Amino acid sequence: MSETMEKPRPSSLFIAGSPDKLAEILKQLGNDRAYNMIRSHGNTWRVHFDGDLVLSTVKIVDGKPVIIKD
Repeated sequence: MSETMEKPRPSSLFIAGSPDKLAEILKQLGNDRAYNMIRSHGNTWRVHFDGDLVLSTVKIVDGKPVIIKD
């Protein structure tokens, strides 16, 4: 009988650019709208919020999350 050890998966909450990190940031900002993440790079995400005609950028500026509408 052989035993295998599996490495615990890292929490994606702390991985830059992850969808979980984006979800946490939007929760902090009080967002209650549905959205689709288009792409991410580092601590910047391009998203489309349902009901909007344009994309938005969610990013960290001076340590604080902001949403910038295009």
